[in-house]
Parts: sequence; structure tokens; C-alpha cells
Amino acid sequence: MDQTRDRDQTRDPIRDPAQLRAQATTQQRDQLRTCDQTMGQTRKQAKSLKQYASNPNFDPSEALRQHQQLQDQLKTLEQNRQQLNAGLNEEQQSAIEARNQNMSRIHERVQNRLQDMGRELNDTTLHTSDVEKQAREVESDMKSYQKELREAGKTLDLL
Repeated sequence: MDQTRDRDQTRDPIRDPAQLRAQATTQQRDQLRTCDQTMGQTRKQAKSLKQYASNPNFDPSEALRQHQQLQDQLKTLEQNRQQLNAGLNEEQQSAIEARNQNMSRIHERVQNRLQDMGRELNDTTLHTSDVEKQAREVESDMKSYQKELREAGKTLDLL
């Protein structure tokens, strides 16, 4: 009996699934769901732009509009993720620290890709194949981003 109690007392509270589950709130679950939905929408928008870039009737102004939507969605996503993180206690934040760092790196990579895409769309020698490639990479990055978020949600028992 004493050994069990000693083992329980030395258990890392950050990694204790029961404790993390007890700390999860409805608000956190809703915020995670909102982030996940925004990521899904951003992925769909990137896929749509990728397909549009291969359209023979490609119109740069329409592509710029879709590009702006992607940028807006990415900004919304980051705001939602910040709200989610702000609502986590220290133990929860520590439990998903590595995943949060990965998400931040992916977010930055997507931002850089969108900046490159914006320059390409505004260039007088526009190459739609480059826009298509960049949109494909954004779509892939968003898939990775969403995977990290879902794994963080599982760690915190928010899914």
C-alpha cells in the first residue's frame, strides 16, 4: 500500500492523464473545436486556390482574393489558438509545449509561403504553376498543423 502511495506521489502531475482530463473545460473543448474548424477551412481554401491556379481561365484578381482569404483565415486561426492557450493552466501548457512549438513553426512557414505567393500573384510575370505549388504546400502544412492540434487536444483530453 505504501509503495502505491509513494509511486502516486512521485508521478509527474503534468503527465497524469486523469488530472489533465479533470482540468479540461467545456470552454477549452469549444476553443479547440473552433481552431480545428478554422484549420479545416484554411486547408479547403488552399486546396481551392491550388485547383484554381491550374484553371485555364485563371484570373489573378480572383487568385488575389482567395489569397487574402487564406491570410485572413490564418490570422483568425492564430487568434483562436492564442485564446485556447491563454485558457490553459501551467500544467496543461507544459503537457503540450512541444506541440505548441511545432504549431508555431508550421504557422510561420505558412505565413512565409503566403507572402511568397502574394509576391508571385503581384508579379507581372506570374507563373500559375508556382502559385499552384505554393498552395499545395500550404494545404500540406495545414494538414500537419491540424494533426498537431488534434494530438495536443488528445493529450489534454479535449477531444
